[in-house]
Amino acid sequence: MITGPTFATFTDAYLAVLDDIYHRPSYSTATRGKTAIEATNVSFTIANPIARTPSLAARRPNIVFSHAEALWYLAGRDGLDMIAHYAPRLRGLSTDGNALTGTAYGPRLFKPSGPDGLSEALDGQAVVLRAARYGQALKSAK
Repeated sequence: MITGPTFATFTDAYLAVLDDIYHRPSYSTATRGKTAIEATNVSFTIANPIARTPSLAARRPNIVFSHAEALWYLAGRDGLDMIAHYAPRLRGLSTDGNALTGTAYGPRLFKPSGPDGLSEALDGQAVVLRAARYGQALKSAK
């Protein structure tokens, strides 16, 4: 198995990954008028798994918002009514003042809307392939 480096805390890993992306980016992208650099296939181990919250003064982490955001995604929501309570500035990212589109991936992942009950994150071809594999698995199980 291939494993990445080990860091004492998440903060140490976060800073090392940011440094690596800045000095050795894998890709450079430009979407919606903004440019970005990124790295793919990043892995690391945190020696102290309890130390998994970044503690950087410039980052100003908000653990309450982090938990609220996770619950918002897991509930499959995109509406601002709940999440804007924890991050009022998100209202400025909404095109209609009621929901976030594009950045709110909870509904695409956790609210099945396809004809077979699968998430809309799967395109039509993936749905057909999955259905075919499921059918083959049923036949071979008999």
